[in-house]
Amino acid sequence: SAAYGFGIHKLIDVLRATGLAGNKHIPEVYMKAEPAVRKALLAGLLDTDGWCSGGAAIFYNTND
Repeated sequence: SAAYGFGIHKLIDVLRATGLAGNKHIPEVYMKAEPAVRKALLAGLLDTDGWCSGGAAIFYNTND
């Protein structure tokens, strides 16, 4: 991570500052973003928490 200049400690600081640490949600700014940005966000969510099956996109998420 040091090679990229963005270590885990910095990431945790950013998550805390944006209210995302321990509070998994999509920030309001993304909900009002341009369609291309929202599409990229959806693609990222599917990459991490979703899959495609029978022509449908399935997304599974929980806040534990």
